[in-house]
Amino acid sequence: MARLAVACLLLLAGAQFAAAYPSLWATESDVKCPDHPKKKEHGHGAPQIDSAITFSVADASGKAVKAVCPGQTYTVTVGFPEPRLALLTSDVGKFTASSGKSDTKCPSRQVFDKSQAYTPSKAQVTQIALPCGRTTPVMMMVTSAKGEYNNFMQASSTLPLDTGCKAC
Repeated sequence: MARLAVACLLLLAGAQFAAAYPSLWATESDVKCPDHPKKKEHGHGAPQIDSAITFSVADASGKAVKAVCPGQTYTVTVGFPEPRLALLTSDVGKFTASSGKSDTKCPSRQVFDKSQAYTPSKAQVTQIALPCGRTTPVMMMVTSAKGEYNNFMQASSTLPLDTGCKAC
């Protein structure tokens, strides 16, 4: 009887880690830093474009911006129609999570899940520091899911460079 009780406790303790989180996909050995799911896997259906996902970017003063400057840090908010976890990448820069944790292997990747002290939310927020010398627009992409067994949902955003930027 004691063995059965211990087995049940171990099963229940492990159940909280059985849910699909973005970090589980992102840390697979064959996944490169900018990668996002391209097919159905891990119980999720094939990726679909989600036009309900929004991106907003604000400068250090909190003012919304439509274009960015190299050498500056911005707050990026990814909005969803319902609470979600997510995987966000940029083709340049370094993300810093609000928890203070960053992906040391892939600084231009932000994982919004429990491994980074995030919970499902309708708005996931992070900071990105852009390097000096950038001469082309900044590309961001996000993958999320409405639930553990729903399709991957994806969106992307292109942030042009502000022509009025001071050299850094």
